Amino acid sequence: MNCCAETALARRVNAGILTEYYPAFLVSCVRSLSVIGIIAGCLLHSGARHVSRRVTMADAPTVVLAVEFLAEIDRRRWWTQMRKVKVMVGALMLGVIAAALLRRPASTLKPLKIVYADARNVTLWSSTAEVREPVATLTFGDRLSLLDQIEGEAEVRTAAGATGWVKDGELLPAVLWERGRALARTAERMPVDAIGHTAVLTNVHLEPGRQMPCIDQFTRGVSVELLAREPVALETSAVTKEEEVSTVAPAPAKMEDWWLVVARTRTEGTVAGWVLGRFLDLDSPAPLAEYASATGMRIVSWLVLNQVEGPDGTEKPQYLVLGATGREGQVCDFTELRVYTWGVDRHEYETAFVGGNVCGRLPVRLQHTSATDLTFSFRDLSGDESNVQTYRMQQTIVRRVGSDDRASRRKRSLAVAT
Repeated sequence: MNCCAETALARRVNAGILTEYYPAFLVSCVRSLSVIGIIAGCLLHSGARHVSRRVTMADAPTVVLAVEFLAEIDRRRWWTQMRKVKVMVGALMLGVIAAALLRRPASTLKPLKIVYADARNVTLWSSTAEVREPVATLTFGDRLSLLDQIEGEAEVRTAAGATGWVKDGELLPAVLWERGRALARTAERMPVDAIGHTAVLTNVHLEPGRQMPCIDQFTRGVSVELLAREPVALETSAVTKEEEVSTVAPAPAKMEDWWLVVARTRTEGTVAGWVLGRFLDLDSPAPLAEYASATGMRIVSWLVLNQVEGPDGTEKPQYLVLGATGREGQVCDFTELRVYTWGVDRHEYETAFVGGNVCGRLPVRLQHTSATDLTFSFRDLSGDESNVQTYRMQQTIVRRVGSDDRASRRKRSLAVAT
């Protein structure tokens, strides 16, 4: 056998060995490059911080096999230098393709659900890493598509197509958002009992109670309109075993006042919800607060009954003031009512009427019968069953409607009995 024949035979033998081992090595190479693509795609998609969540140690044997494959190529020297370059270029292209496939554009990702921005200015960040860049600024009520959630962070997509990361606490589920909007629409049609502002940072709840879902948060000094009051029992800690076997009656639950309020802001529009009553300060007219303090009454609500002309030609409002005494959380919204009218002779407010021994519920209905005459009414729970009490005001004289008739009937019955 000549030299050429021996060379051709060696080539055929080497070709046979390559044919035998090449499929296994190729599969190993593809798996290794897939791992590289996964790592690259995860780095581009979620930041290096979350790669460990997607790539596990189960891929380590694949990487080792890929290294052995490259070492075998180098030992056998099957290909020329040009073929090695081609293999390297092909491997690089495969890795790029795998990374591109894994890093799908955020615009093609199917959203998990719809959420809404629940803060005034929410920064949309490029990633969850420590070093990141702002992508956009969200405003309250922006509709967003939730794409992913990781360790208190959420990936969202805006209506304009911008994608980024925000904190979970800055988002509100669509169900709560729609309920909050419905509550705001209802609040728009309710009469206003009082006007005030938040005294501290205040959480806004969907229903009265500390455990109810929170839909917003008011900073200090936000102007609000008070629409309805609801007493709610303050939840206490779990009862211990000693308390379970104790024969002593448990102490009554502490009650708190919760108010349905509505705020109208430039950034969020109309926002309605329930807040803790002690977090609010009422903005009652200047003379009323002083008069109520002198009588020991805590103002709950007030209404302008009518207006009269003052000595300087200005209009002076005349007020109905509703108040309560004692602790918060009572069944009654108010237990006292007072009417303050403007004294033309003394040029100051005078007490025209004082009523007590009532368990009134808001709101108070006001109806004008003429320029100087009017009636106001409310539900009274002080009796065995609720009834409506009505008062009539003529000029500066206030009387309860029906009280004179009952008194006259009582006198007639006593006269018949004697």
